[in-house]
Amino acid sequence: MGLTVNNHFTAYELIASDIREKIEENIFKPEQRLPSVLELCSEYNASDSTIRKSLDILKKEGYIYSKKRVGVFVSSIEEKRFILKFNEFSNLKEPVTAYKLVMFKKGPDNKKVKDSRFYHKKYIECHRIYTAGAFPVLYKIDYILYNAHMRLKSINAEKWIGEMDLVMESPAIYKKLSLKIDLGKEEIRKAMILAEESILYKIRREYYTEKKSFVGLSEIYVANHDLKLQIHEK
Repeated sequence: MGLTVNNHFTAYELIASDIREKIEENIFKPEQRLPSVLELCSEYNASDSTIRKSLDILKKEGYIYSKKRVGVFVSSIEEKRFILKFNEFSNLKEPVTAYKLVMFKKGPDNKKVKDSRFYHKKYIECHRIYTAGAFPVLYKIDYILYNAHMRLKSINAEKWIGEMDLVMESPAIYKKLSLKIDLGKEEIRKAMILAEESILYKIRREYYTEKKSFVGLSEIYVANHDLKLQIHEK
């Protein structure tokens, strides 16, 4: 597996990010020995020095540690739980003044779907870009399940979106939030008029009913310079 280098991050930063994600998702478990430097060179199609720089980043962050003549291991980091509070209106440094509907369509229900929970289901894919004055500050993609009997061509997109927003923000719907640094697709970066050095935050919000039935998710992209976050330790 090789990682594509771009103008926003170096190769060793991307490799470190990929390994970090595997640790956080418990693919690499606490006290598990990581693949050797040679194996990582082969996996990421990278040089020895690049891999060592990636591992140095993770050591400084406390994700891994070395045992002399044995290898590199995942740290047993004490788990801390945090509450991430996010709202696309109150967490922006500048107030949103308008939004533009970029795309509103039926999502694919075959194996091309990005999340297996949408496989063989009917859902709407909706893209919106929010602006503060003349400047785009947020790009939001919604994937929302809908009734199979609903005729998509006959509905008013703006009205449906307004009603959907009210339902998804209601106390009856439970939200699960996650935050990560994301490069963002080129079309998203272009729509937000981002400079090459700008970093994007991706906030993923999943929606569930009281009975824990999955009903959809949102992917929200905000540039680091436009976002203020509230993260509290439980």
